[in-house]
Amino acid sequence: MVQWRKLVPFIIVAAGVLAYGNSFYGVFLLDDNSSIVNRPDIRQLWPPILGLRFVVDLTLKINYLIAGVRTADYHAVNLLIHILAALTLYGIVRRTVMPFLSQGASADDRASWIAGITSAIWAVHPLQTESVTYICQRYESMMGLFLFLSLYCLIRGSKGLKPRLWYNLSIVACVLGMGCKEGMIIAPLIILFYDRIILVSSWRELLALRWKVHLALFLSCGVVAVLFVLDLVRSYESGRTFAMLPHIPSMVYFQTQLGVIAHYLKLAYYPVSLCIDYGWPAARDWHSVMLPGLLVGSLLVITLTAVMRRSPFGFAGIWFFVTLLPNSSFFPIEDFAFEHRMYLPLAAVIFLTVAGAAFLQQRLKSLFPAGSWKVLDIAGIVIIVGVLGTLADLTHRRNEVYASEEAMWRDVVAKRPLNMRARNNLAVALSKAGLADEAIEEYDRLLLMIPQDRRKQMENGSIVVTGSFVASSFEYQYFRANANKGLLLWLNKGNADAAIRCYIMALRVAPLNAGVREKIKSVLRSKGVREQNLDYEIDSLIRKACDSR
Repeated sequence: MVQWRKLVPFIIVAAGVLAYGNSFYGVFLLDDNSSIVNRPDIRQLWPPILGLRFVVDLTLKINYLIAGVRTADYHAVNLLIHILAALTLYGIVRRTVMPFLSQGASADDRASWIAGITSAIWAVHPLQTESVTYICQRYESMMGLFLFLSLYCLIRGSKGLKPRLWYNLSIVACVLGMGCKEGMIIAPLIILFYDRIILVSSWRELLALRWKVHLALFLSCGVVAVLFVLDLVRSYESGRTFAMLPHIPSMVYFQTQLGVIAHYLKLAYYPVSLCIDYGWPAARDWHSVMLPGLLVGSLLVITLTAVMRRSPFGFAGIWFFVTLLPNSSFFPIEDFAFEHRMYLPLAAVIFLTVAGAAFLQQRLKSLFPAGSWKVLDIAGIVIIVGVLGTLADLTHRRNEVYASEEAMWRDVVAKRPLNMRARNNLAVALSKAGLADEAIEEYDRLLLMIPQDRRKQMENGSIVVTGSFVASSFEYQYFRANANKGLLLWLNKGNADAAIRCYIMALRVAPLNAGVREKIKSVLRSKGVREQNLDYEIDSLIRKACDSR
């Protein structure tokens, strides 16, 4: 049994590689273009730019210098990060559950298997594909790796062997995590809860042993504040508009998150119909989220009860809720749901399930004679292999959707037919694939999805956007569909008049958009309009469109 225990880390690595072996064929999607492909500063390592997420940006720059836009290299690094995170999770779970098991020669074996099964399932679970196969979500997975490392190093330091070294490594990992993604600010709180629930028996003992360590961990949150200010100053100096919070009431966002969290939990146990862009609608009222609210509330009560008993199950509940806190609470984010937000919370769900199953198996053994235990062990192995194989196969199949933009957006539209952003992206992918007619039909379907009264207001120029668009708004989708359709009609169909009509409709909601005006000028030049008359001609076309309405 001891030899098998030593193989557990290798099993985790092999499972991860097998599940994600076909992810290397994935293409750049969505934010990959702004974060990698079209990013000017990614082509140079020097001078370094300290900004939000600079640690991950550094890895992307190294990737670019080595491989350019060859996606396989980016996927290889993403997979490496994910496997390292799974191995670190194995170490955390193993050292967490061991003191709670009956002491003896089998305690270490049982702890290793509980940790190994938890980490292997976490590594191959299809809910993780968005964090691993979607390249720019390296921000999420790398933040997760450093959070795991910070907690693991604190656990090692608490055992008394070279504590100063391990505590310093914990602080360094936490600081590096702060440079991966802003959500890392929850790490000091999670580590504090772990210390109090698992390692010590009182707050007095915690402060006596490790107050300096926890103070340093909380001070590391200042890294995010400093990087945020640097980005703000840099944006101001360059004239760029710094991203602001969306105009979503905090209570509406919270209500919606109750349904989203319930959906995440369903996907943890039944990971089908995964979607990269849900376009999740806002909750209408409390009645619409009553059942999800009861589920989440019950889980919170159970968590607090377990915490009072200093159970590892209690900490798993704390882990689940605190790691969801940055994205699924009262702090509004433009998009209500993304699967990569479950990268860290999923570890708690899987641990609770595996540990619960292990506890159930031990209880069953106590009810049967020792001679029948082998049957229970074999049944357990068959179930574990079956679960791992099924999840790895689902992950393998999910990775195939990342093989092309067209495949991804067809998948999203099939699952979320009312998602206008997905339809816009599908139309763009179709046009890139040379399917101009199908792309134009998709744009037409999208425009008809906008409520008629809202569409009429935009067509009449009653709704005007002078600043940045909210990406999920009707106005942005209307503007983008008309601008892209106009470009398609001009470049692929050569229909100048139809293209100009689409461009003018786009300008109805964004009259100051320089990009669309330049596109109209290109069409007008081809029709023989003189350069000095271009702006006058555009204004004349806008007035005619107004008069016709």
